[in-house]
Amino acid sequence: MAHPQIVVSWEPKYFPFWGCFAVLDVQPEKPIRIKGSGFEPKDKVKVTICDLDKALGEAVANKCGAFEIHTNVPALPLGVVSVKAWVGKVIKATWPVDIVKELPRPPK
Repeated sequence: MAHPQIVVSWEPKYFPFWGCFAVLDVQPEKPIRIKGSGFEPKDKVKVTICDLDKALGEAVANKCGAFEIHTNVPALPLGVVSVKAWVGKVIKATWPVDIVKELPRPPK
C-alpha cells in the first residue's frame, strides 16, 4: 500500500526564478500549490495549515491517487507550521513550511 505524501511549492508563474522547487519558506497572502500522491483514487482530500487547521482547499484524488490544489497562504504569524492532508478525520500526510515576512531573491 502506498504512503500518502504532499509537497508544497511556490506557484511558478508568480515566482519563475525559483521554478518548481519544494519550499520551506512561504509568505503570507502569496500563492502556493500543493500536490499529493499515494492516496486512494477518488479520496476527497482536505488540506489545512497551522495548528488551527485553517482550510486551504479540497480536491478529489485522481485514478492514480494524486491531486493538486492552487491557493494562497493565509495571514498567519511568522514561524514553522504544518500543512496537513486529511481524508475524513484522519491526517494522511504533512509538510512543514516556514511562514516568513519576505521571500529571498535568487542570487544574480
